[in-house]
Amino acid sequence: MELIHHFEVPVDLDNAWTYLLDLSRVAACFPGATLLSADGSNYVGVVKVKLGPIQLLYKGSAQIVSVDEASHTATVKASGAAARSGSTATMTVVATASATGPDRTVVRLATDLAITGRPAQFGRGVIVEVGNKILGQFAECLSATLAGARATADAADEATAAIPGHAPASDEGTPTADPRGMAGPAVHCAERAATPATAPAPAGPIDLLASAGGAVTKRLLVLVAAILGALVLRRALSHRRG
Repeated sequence: MELIHHFEVPVDLDNAWTYLLDLSRVAACFPGATLLSADGSNYVGVVKVKLGPIQLLYKGSAQIVSVDEASHTATVKASGAAARSGSTATMTVVATASATGPDRTVVRLATDLAITGRPAQFGRGVIVEVGNKILGQFAECLSATLAGARATADAADEATAAIPGHAPASDEGTPTADPRGMAGPAVHCAERAATPATAPAPAGPIDLLASAGGAVTKRLLVLVAAILGALVLRRALSHRRG
């Protein structure tokens, strides 16, 4: 199935683009994901998924297969499998970044996703809703990380400029996340984003039932209504035959 998402981050295009190409930090913002190793453009990690009382551990890899600096477009392919359940997941993500202002960048994600096993039983509607909520958490964490890095860099520039004989530092370069300069619900994600890949902070599982929320409830209501309708019809037929 194909999924389209977009979100904004509070930094300029160059800094956002440089950060997005570093999957070792981006992965730390993805719910349930823990990066195990990074080798160039190849990354290995795990994603924890919770289905009620059942927990699935997907182990897999991701690779940046193409980067177009001119259009700020990158293609990432990833795949994973949960050994005990036999469930698999593969996806190809095309990410495009574009400036919407001096300090605003919008990121568009076009994802081709294929899932087998228990998570696939939710159906497209639920998976889309879950995907939107997970992406919302990811975007919130990423925005907090980049905003904190920008604030830290600005504070460092001001401190340097206040020292006699020192010129202000350039705005160019890759931002470094500093969780001490951040606040809000995404702090724990930002702290993970600042952790080196050699010592990954463990991530909690993605709770698919909690994320699905209303979509699952609607499906259950439809099922209950269908069952009640069948019972009423059966009783009516029984009375008629009697």
